[in-house]
Amino acid sequence: MKKLLGLLLLLPLLFASACTDLDDVNHRLDDHEQRLLTLEELVKQANENIKVLQELIKAQEQNLKVVACVPTKDGSAYILTFSDGTAIVVKNAVDGKSPEIGVKTDDDGKLYWTINGDFMRNANGEKIAADGAQGVKPILRVNTDGCWEMSADGGKTWMIVTDAQGSPVKAVGVENPIDLTITEDEYSVIITYNGHTFVLPKAGKGDLGMEFLQGEGSYYGNWYNPHCDDATVTLYAGEFDASGKWKKGQKLTMSIFMPKLADYNTPAPRLAEGVYRVTADRGQSYLFVPMLIKEGSSSEVWGMFYNSGFYIEDNTSGETEVRTIKSGKVIVTHIGDKDRIIFDCVDGEGLEFKAYFYGNLNLANKNDNDKSKPARPYSTNRKSVALNIPASATTVALFMDDYLYEQYNSWGFQLNLDAKTGDYVTFEILADKSFKNKIPTGTFNLTFDASPATAFPAALNYSRDMLYSWYGNCDTRTADGAFTELGALTEGTITISEVDGIYTFNFNCKDDAGNAYTGKWTGDVKLYSSDDAPRKLTARRKARR
Repeated sequence: MKKLLGLLLLLPLLFASACTDLDDVNHRLDDHEQRLLTLEELVKQANENIKVLQELIKAQEQNLKVVACVPTKDGSAYILTFSDGTAIVVKNAVDGKSPEIGVKTDDDGKLYWTINGDFMRNANGEKIAADGAQGVKPILRVNTDGCWEMSADGGKTWMIVTDAQGSPVKAVGVENPIDLTITEDEYSVIITYNGHTFVLPKAGKGDLGMEFLQGEGSYYGNWYNPHCDDATVTLYAGEFDASGKWKKGQKLTMSIFMPKLADYNTPAPRLAEGVYRVTADRGQSYLFVPMLIKEGSSSEVWGMFYNSGFYIEDNTSGETEVRTIKSGKVIVTHIGDKDRIIFDCVDGEGLEFKAYFYGNLNLANKNDNDKSKPARPYSTNRKSVALNIPASATTVALFMDDYLYEQYNSWGFQLNLDAKTGDYVTFEILADKSFKNKIPTGTFNLTFDASPATAFPAALNYSRDMLYSWYGNCDTRTADGAFTELGALTEGTITISEVDGIYTFNFNCKDDAGNAYTGKWTGDVKLYSSDDAPRKLTARRKARR
């Protein structure tokens, strides 16, 4: 009876134990099934991302145009339709975790596949090319060890995916792995997908013309260009050898002027963004201002032809033909670390020239300012000055129209012209175009920032001629009219006011040595235009330093 009772008491424990073991097995099976489903989803999402990226790479390589870019109804993706009739769906989010698949440009300029931010490598440690003749569309799967494997031949053969250290890459995902932004402008659809930017021309916006595939240039940033920095840009289209060196086709060259950089020793300068206008050659470099491109020209010297400015050489036929560009606009846009340049111009024959470039321009810094730039201060005067300009001084104003900035008129002034005693001041301003037959009034700030209230600071051109705002001590004037005691006015204000045709000039300035120049002069001003001015009013004075 006692044994029977003991068995009866033991049975519930045995059943409880069996149930516990079965629950554990079921739990483990559920967990294993969930992990398999997760891995399947990782593989599916990875290969979908690769497909999208491959289509974007193909579209860019083949210069396909975007016909439409439409978000889905739920906003989770965009549908891109290309000019060849194909379409892709680009997701901007996924549920749960997914591998971070992308592409990245390496130091050799080529595009390679990445996984979780690092280059995807095969079992030999080699990066997997994503573009060009060597580009492949990998297929990913997960092996029994939970690591990524890759096939580059459509699934016939497989190899382990490794990291930079040669270790297998675990099949893990991250939350919100897709980083997508899509923007549009007049010419392009700009798609940034997991850190890489694709720039695709838009259909229906006119023919963008010839596509240049490589670019380079030289930045000079010359000190004797007071308004802007200058550079030369060269672009290439046509045939390239295996190393990427241009063989034949079209080569575009342009002399371009952009806003001055804060540091002309910047090791990797970039061409400034904006709309550049092709303009006639202004001769002297100090006459160029930002956002201009010098028109093209060809000249013959002793039987040799020389090209300058903006021109295209084409040697496709074996002989080099040259097109000079005479007018139009060039639009530069920074997209990530690359430059997009769009050309909408007219050549010397009146024919339209349209072209397109997207890539790394790679400007080399070739300035030699540290060797050739004159030392500051330019000023030879060593004291502050309370200006002494006689009441009877000859003062002239020279109207120069819009010779420098097309949106402003330029005016030059000289106070106490040709005097042997007292103080001499010269300066140049920008003014609103309404001031044409009448001397501008107002307060003008010494700065190179162009506005209708600008007075340009003192500068020197390459020949060391004085430009813009200077003080001279007439008692130190030499026989040829130069001054040995000069002040290079670089900061402060000049105010011009008028009452009944009589003008007052009020100076509150400093030179580049820190000396102050204060005072005012009131009197009659003789007005000239650049067409009828005496030669002495337009001649540049040499700085005696």
